[in-house]
Amino acid sequence: MTRSLAACIASMVLVAGCAHQQPTHATVARIVTQGLIDVPGARLYYEIFGRGDPILVVHGGPGMYHKYLLPGMKGLAESHRVIFYDQRGVGRTEGAVDSTTVSFDRFLSDIDAIGDSLHLGRFVLLGHSFGGLLAMRYAARHPERLRALVIMNTAEPGQRYAAQSRPIMRRKQTPEDSAELRRIVQSDAFKRRDSSAVNPMLRTFFRASFADPSLANQLDIHEDQRTSQNMVPVAMLVMGRLGPNFDLWPEVATIRVPTLVVHGAEDLVPLDMPRELAQKIPGAQLVIIERAGALSVHREAGRDVCGDQSVSFASPLGIAWRTSTVELA
Repeated sequence: MTRSLAACIASMVLVAGCAHQQPTHATVARIVTQGLIDVPGARLYYEIFGRGDPILVVHGGPGMYHKYLLPGMKGLAESHRVIFYDQRGVGRTEGAVDSTTVSFDRFLSDIDAIGDSLHLGRFVLLGHSFGGLLAMRYAARHPERLRALVIMNTAEPGQRYAAQSRPIMRRKQTPEDSAELRRIVQSDAFKRRDSSAVNPMLRTFFRASFADPSLANQLDIHEDQRTSQNMVPVAMLVMGRLGPNFDLWPEVATIRVPTLVVHGAEDLVPLDMPRELAQKIPGAQLVIIERAGALSVHREAGRDVCGDQSVSFASPLGIAWRTSTVELA
């Protein structure tokens, strides 16, 4: 993967649109097709934007669905076929939520099913946050199916940096947000997992994930009642069954796919983690985005993307977006 390609992908996935500018490609992309894919125990909802070589996007969670990645990720659809889908139990994906239908391995097999059903051939797999864990294990086990791997603001594939992450979270979460979170989670509506409480809880929680907390307002967080009800059970079924000793670090070193690691400099995960990740994956490229947090797809849209210090990147993909300076390692 070339340096210009890495810079281009980094800038594409970071564009959320400038508040007082003309619409960008990222904001004008339209759904080409949508549908449901039958898999054992579920019907996976998907949306496709654009045309060209396929990029399959694996969203974070577990317990979230893909809408929070929009509109930022739509920029990739200018010259690619970008496939978003909702994981089991959330969004518009159908099916029961129980120990037979929801698990890490089921989520992995769903990537295969989507690739087969949509006839993707070899595709680029892009995983964000928890989706990065799925993407890394999939790449380690099925390199023959992938053209490239993009790991964006991934969760750590283990527990090496967990102790360093906790004080970062405490430092970035304001006392006001901490108090608001306590108020919401103690409410009757939240105890019922009502979406009227779950949505403001998520938006308040995610403020600490931004370099500029006010940008949390850009997030498309409108969890429906089913997703709100299933969020915790899905998370417990997936992560709870993996256990505290879950460790993907040994598998990371076996990945033999061209890999780009994208990470916000102000993520809640210390930067030593993505740096080690890029060192472990043979030939991986690391891009650190300055003044960006854990949700880099919605980074400093007005000041950083549209500011005077922005630079343009072009790549063999034929796309040029503007973004502020990145660290290319």
